[in-house]
Amino acid sequence: MIFEKLVSRIKVPDDSIAKAAQEKIDFLTKPKGSLGRLEDLALKISVIQKSLNPKIERKQLIVFA
Repeated sequence: MIFEKLVSRIKVPDDSIAKAAQEKIDFLTKPKGSLGRLEDLALKISVIQKSLNPKIERKQLIVFA
């Protein structure tokens, strides 16, 4: 029951902002694509938050070896 309730709250991201977010990332002061996967992550976060200036409030870093 709880699982179904949580799953029902998940929405498909609206990628209408994706083009503008990608352009913003591409025109930062760096070679285009130079940050690799970090740029992909930034784009996904922008789309999920529907913002060209996404924020991550509680940052965490997990390292596996």
